[in-house]
Amino acid sequence: MTVGPARYRSWIVWVTAAVAGMTAFVLSASCINHGLRDSPLPPGPGLTVDESINVRQGQFLFDAFCRYGPLMMLPDTAPEVYSDPAYLPDHVPLARFAIGAAHGLASWLISGAEDSVANIPAARLASSIGLAMTVCLLVAFAGRRFGIGTAVCSAVLLLGMPRVVGHSRIAALETLTTLAWFAALLPLLAWWTNVRTPTMRQSMLSGFLWGVLLLTKIQAILLPPVIIIWVLLRFGRQGFGPLLLWGVTGITVFCCGWPWLWLDPLENASNYFLRTAERPTVYCWYLSERFADKSVPWHFPFVMTVVTVPLAVTVCGAVRCVQKTRDRVDLLLILSVALPLAVFALPGTPVYDGTRLFLFVMPALALLAGRGLSDLLESVKSWQSGEYAALKRVAGCVLLVLLTAEFTDSALNIGPFAADGYNGLVRRTNELSPLFESCYWGDALNGEFWRQVPEDSTVFVAPVLHSLRLPHMQAMIPVIQHRRLRLEPYLYDPHQQRGLVLLIYRLADLRPDLWEVPAGALVIAEVRLRDTILARLIDTTHATWHEVREW
Repeated sequence: MTVGPARYRSWIVWVTAAVAGMTAFVLSASCINHGLRDSPLPPGPGLTVDESINVRQGQFLFDAFCRYGPLMMLPDTAPEVYSDPAYLPDHVPLARFAIGAAHGLASWLISGAEDSVANIPAARLASSIGLAMTVCLLVAFAGRRFGIGTAVCSAVLLLGMPRVVGHSRIAALETLTTLAWFAALLPLLAWWTNVRTPTMRQSMLSGFLWGVLLLTKIQAILLPPVIIIWVLLRFGRQGFGPLLLWGVTGITVFCCGWPWLWLDPLENASNYFLRTAERPTVYCWYLSERFADKSVPWHFPFVMTVVTVPLAVTVCGAVRCVQKTRDRVDLLLILSVALPLAVFALPGTPVYDGTRLFLFVMPALALLAGRGLSDLLESVKSWQSGEYAALKRVAGCVLLVLLTAEFTDSALNIGPFAADGYNGLVRRTNELSPLFESCYWGDALNGEFWRQVPEDSTVFVAPVLHSLRLPHMQAMIPVIQHRRLRLEPYLYDPHQQRGLVLLIYRLADLRPDLWEVPAGALVIAEVRLRDTILARLIDTTHATWHEVREW
């Protein structure tokens, strides 16, 4: 039996998607060692601020599933799980459950954390798998819709974004949120861009995936404005039925999938949706100034997106946006990227930690840029005749070479501290004067750093952003336990606390008097990303340090 061309192309797409997904998984999972004892794994990012909470909550949910199985979702059993004081309902459970499942299923594969309360690298595999699945979906959709060339270009551009790869190496919620957002966006791109309105089945499946996104993180509430605007512009009143079915299905999945809401539906729903923004103020370092999270200038999300992705992504995305051949898929992609960024630009909306809060727009941006890069390559090939053909070919080739060089330079940041990476142009400026945050996650403190700290030492740490930060580090980083290190918060009194002082270069919280090494102090260890300092350990025993002023 012969295989038809269409089926042959389909097989090529799926094989390409599988290869791309495996490549993404290897790229991410090969760099997850946070400080294991005697581990052959290469060093990765250190334990970040949110990981300890996410992993512990993930362990709680997965252990409950192991005890009760699907019964934990029944009204009689759910209160035993979700009314437990150990459960924190500050986030919806799905992403944390995935982190806990990865921890429970993969801990035996990764040695070196036997004496710790959690195996952080095992939990980080959830994010690595999330990135792999995102890349698979991206290549599969782009390959079937636009061809293998666009699919490969999109995947390469996505994996060349340091922030995307960097967040896939930590047990945070962002990569899994990105997966859920893109999975919920794909049926909209496939079915809601056609001439006819989507069918009942297509609307319900689209709504189901939005419900899954609602169970992943609160950023899911940014998708309804996208689809509402799209349906009104595209289908008018004919789209009200599918839109209503989409919304009802998604909300039903959300309510059924989070039994904590059942304990007190009105109060708990109000606590989650209305009081999420009522949190301690997080400070942000932006354009050489310190801002409270709700006072950051409106252009923050747009600027941070441009300066953290390779310049090739921005240029190719712009190329596609101005193309006369752009179609309905392109328009919906543009809307799905621009509208969430615009929401984060609204006055009073809290933004902080770089691109973390809107990282989920990156796959759509990569697909848009992948189409633009494919167009650019086709244009260069077509400039074989006509007026100024030679000049056009030379200009096109020079542009491609420059974009490739800048993309390669940005991709070199995909190391252990990729979550702190910027593109080449901004990085060189940041080295001279810190326009943007250096190390918001505190991920520079990996095993390679801790092995430079003398054994049996007391280390004073600044800044300490959470009261549980230091106890969690001592309980979850095996190298700290092995070297018998004691971590204490630095109280900004150089007369009372002399000795080893660990400075984490989160510029929005590290007091400026600590940015430079004081006279007489000795630098014991230092972590840099290129020429940007991420963390520094100094011995202040003989330092001349009169005072550390408050902000």
